[in-house]
Amino acid sequence: MKRSTPVGGRVGGLVGGLDRRRFLLGAGGAVLALPLLESARPARAAPGDYPQRLVIFYHDAGTLVDEWRPSGVGSSFELSPILSPLEPFKDKLVVLSGLKNDVRELCTGSNGHVGPKTTLLTAAPFFGGQTGQAWADGPSIDQVIADRMGPVTAKKTVDVWAGSNYGGYEGVISFSGPDAPVSSATNDPVALFQDLFAGFDDTDTEAQEKLRARQVAILDAVQDNFGSYRKGLSGADRIRLDAHAAYVAELEERVKNAGLVGCTVPPEPGPVDGAAHDLMLDALGGLVAYSLACDITRVSTLYVGTQQNSQFDWTGASIPGGDWHGMVHGGPGEDGSQDRETRRTVFRWHMDALARLLQQMDDLKEGPDGESVLDHSLVVALSEFGNGAAHATNELPVVLAGGLSGAVKTGQHLVFQDRNHSDLLLTLLRLFGHDDPTFGVPDFCSGPLAGVGA
Repeated sequence: MKRSTPVGGRVGGLVGGLDRRRFLLGAGGAVLALPLLESARPARAAPGDYPQRLVIFYHDAGTLVDEWRPSGVGSSFELSPILSPLEPFKDKLVVLSGLKNDVRELCTGSNGHVGPKTTLLTAAPFFGGQTGQAWADGPSIDQVIADRMGPVTAKKTVDVWAGSNYGGYEGVISFSGPDAPVSSATNDPVALFQDLFAGFDDTDTEAQEKLRARQVAILDAVQDNFGSYRKGLSGADRIRLDAHAAYVAELEERVKNAGLVGCTVPPEPGPVDGAAHDLMLDALGGLVAYSLACDITRVSTLYVGTQQNSQFDWTGASIPGGDWHGMVHGGPGEDGSQDRETRRTVFRWHMDALARLLQQMDDLKEGPDGESVLDHSLVVALSEFGNGAAHATNELPVVLAGGLSGAVKTGQHLVFQDRNHSDLLLTLLRLFGHDDPTFGVPDFCSGPLAGVGA
């Protein structure tokens, strides 16, 4: 099979002088965009002095599309019954309707799950590589974004699996490159706590002083570069750049006096039965939230592993034999499907689990005006199917949550027609400061989604 062109690009930052698009501010991880200059390419609004973070929340089996889709468009929308658990966060959401995944059509000779799941975050087809599995022929968006952040945190990514039935392609949605799966097999909160926080001291003032010193040094370098960059600008652009330099100077003073205000070591969790998905999700989600607040990682994936043999008894659902997989695919389709009430209950529970993760992130405050880890992050919730009963990869259910420090225009429902999910992945790259023309297979990518960025 012809190999697709992997996504390219370098890690942004201070390379050979001043990067015109952005600067990395060291331990704080802020991406400080240049002002809109006539003499340079347009840049997005500055997201502030907090790390940019990405969380992928993946759930199997799609949804009931007609009961998932919100009513109304733009800011005048109402959440659907299945999305109703997200009501407390409505102003921090962007709901995306109408996206499809046509890349999966390049994946032949597999069951109905491998192609949609493998291509979901990669927009690249699979091939039979050395592992003997049908793994993706390119990196996933989470790994690309993490790579471009550089080695600024202890963990490049934190990838967890909330469930008991991990195995094979089950549990794998992330790839560091062609034929390079990233396992999400971590489903033990006790082990994850030890991995993340063993030896971590949130009262270590010496370590925090080193972090602040690194931030200040990089901000000094930014100011030094302004001088050489200013020479080539027009008069109007010099005024804008001078105003931006004043902002950087103010930011430097704030950094000198700042601490890791959102960071505390959470209580150590006890053992959790892998079949107790509610408890497992809460324990793992809480650890993910704290790992972001403490800047242990800035990218995480959380895989809700309920595809096979799940009773869902905690939801009140009734699934004969516990065969959720058989039920979700055994109906005649969305219209008039048997067991529709049970499916509705389970799909709503997926959104309830997402809401609890958002609450855990929102509870960790880290700004002078009550901003939270959620406000400074972007959570992307999605599934491999739209209508799971038909293995359909159109009408994918996608929810974005969190403002990414002002980079995302939240509180809206956007509807797209004939747009591939590749464009969503490209949009994520743009939100994190990269200007790649495509992501994944170029023929399936037509540009970033309008209206998502602020």
